[in-house]
Amino acid sequence: MTQKIALASYDGMSPNGLVGRVACGDSRKTNDNIISICMGSTSADIEGKNNEMLKKYPIIAVNGCSGNCINKILNSKGIN
Repeated sequence: MTQKIALASYDGMSPNGLVGRVACGDSRKTNDNIISICMGSTSADIEGKNNEMLKKYPIIAVNGCSGNCINKILNSKGIN
């Protein structure tokens, strides 16, 4: 059984972010072993309801700008 991988894509409106988000969506549609993470929900989750799910699968962060927002959000949740 192949382990699933989670993709965390940028939610902003930069051109690179839009391309990254579409690429993550297309990857998820064509591969049953890929799931996507809602970064808006992850960022707003102050109660830690998503923490178990975030630690369940390896996560690939797909940042869309030089601000590295995805990494910062994941780091705030204890994920490198």
